[in-house]
Amino acid sequence: MASLVFLPLSHSLVFQVQTTVPCPGCASIKACTLVNWMTILIHLIITLTHKPVTGVKCSLVLLTQQNLYNTLQNQVLLCTPCFIPF
Repeated sequence: MASLVFLPLSHSLVFQVQTTVPCPGCASIKACTLVNWMTILIHLIITLTHKPVTGVKCSLVLLTQQNLYNTLQNQVLLCTPCFIPF
């Protein structure tokens, strides 16, 4: 039976870049694809993150006070060869 590997959310973009096969004829995935993945992750965090006991949304605390947004943004910049303005 296969075992599951759970990665920290901040490493999920790096994992996607390392495991995604680029389009035929391309050396790597496009930078816009990586930015779109980050946007999807942030949307999911904002939509689905809440405290289990109270049910109160806590996505902004996670993204700002726990520095997840900056970590995700830095991962995008590290994975792309050129600068992407946000």
